[in-house]
Amino acid sequence: MKVAQRETVPGSKSMRLSLWLAAYAVMAVFVYGMLVIGDFTLARIQERSQGLSAGAAIEAQRVMDEDIPQRAAAIAEGFHPILYPTLIETEPALMALAQRFGVAPLASHPNTPLYYCNEGYGLLTFHTDRFGFRNPDAIWNERDSLDLVLIGDSFVHGACVPTKASIAGRLSQDMTVLNLGIGGNSPVHYVATAKTFLPHVTTKAVALVFYANDNGPPDQGSYYRRAFFEHDTPYLTVTRDGLHLDEALTQFYSAATPVMEGARGAQSPVMSLTHCRICARGAKYLSLPTIRKTLGEMIGRSKRRDELPADSRLAIDTVAAHCPAPDCTTVVAYIPESPFWRPDPRAAAYASALAAYAAKIGVTFVDTTPKIRALGQDAYASKGPHLSPEGYAFVAAALRDAVRP
Repeated sequence: MKVAQRETVPGSKSMRLSLWLAAYAVMAVFVYGMLVIGDFTLARIQERSQGLSAGAAIEAQRVMDEDIPQRAAAIAEGFHPILYPTLIETEPALMALAQRFGVAPLASHPNTPLYYCNEGYGLLTFHTDRFGFRNPDAIWNERDSLDLVLIGDSFVHGACVPTKASIAGRLSQDMTVLNLGIGGNSPVHYVATAKTFLPHVTTKAVALVFYANDNGPPDQGSYYRRAFFEHDTPYLTVTRDGLHLDEALTQFYSAATPVMEGARGAQSPVMSLTHCRICARGAKYLSLPTIRKTLGEMIGRSKRRDELPADSRLAIDTVAAHCPAPDCTTVVAYIPESPFWRPDPRAAAYASALAAYAAKIGVTFVDTTPKIRALGQDAYASKGPHLSPEGYAFVAAALRDAVRP
């Protein structure tokens, strides 16, 4: 008796494989979509939890009563919003331009009138220098004879006080100071700024100023990490006339100008920057930034509390390498958080880790915590988390003592 053999339909195996691959693809898309939704939801939960504090209520009221009308007035007078480096990684339109021109800007538009912030002293406005920083432009004519270079975030940038009351403004009364601080910066930006600008200046000292929110794990997916750690992204050119922005950056800023004009609404300086606002706001969650940050913080907390994050170490090492003793003094400074505005239970351990690492590599450490804490809430602005003029005065005095013992 013959046993009938089942014929194999040509192509059936490849068809089954295609079906399995399609099923896996659908499942992967579904899981990824749920992760994006989860990232968005987690971000909203975190924002709402922060909004429950008394400080958040004061800030929200300030935005409605002061910020919106003051921004509207500034816009009418010709001032523009700041292009923070952090916007490159959160606003798809700016990221697309940065990738198109192959650049990673470390400051806002050069030679431009900008509006900044208000925390009880009125909306701050200023005019940027030739590289987009908050300096008198003439300071670049003295780049070979500087007393001090400042690198940091919004505290170094001078949020949210008049120039004369800022750290750089106070120190400039009797020193030649170059301010390379920009609001929103992190240790990755500090490294990039130091690598880019310090080789082109001669200074007696460099102060790298940290704040509590610099205490975070490395973001391996950072655009700035790729641009400055893995590649030599063009930034400056040197000619007989001096130091200039690379042509690609100049083109980027020109292209970004109309994009930033979309952010000039008085309600917020960081609005959606594309015509499809809903798409743009949603697009920033495609890389799962909230989940990645939260997981990184959880991993960081599981490590030794006295261990300095890798990016903070790299920032200090980079500055120290470009500011060799004894001709140049490297100063690592720390500004504490406000327990009222931005409480952070990890802050004290971070300050201790900074101090220990500075001592290990033999650079000066300045902890402004004792003097700031002694001043109490008066050290901070009346309507926001940055320092008051009095608080900035303490920091400036501490840095002056460190570089002029």
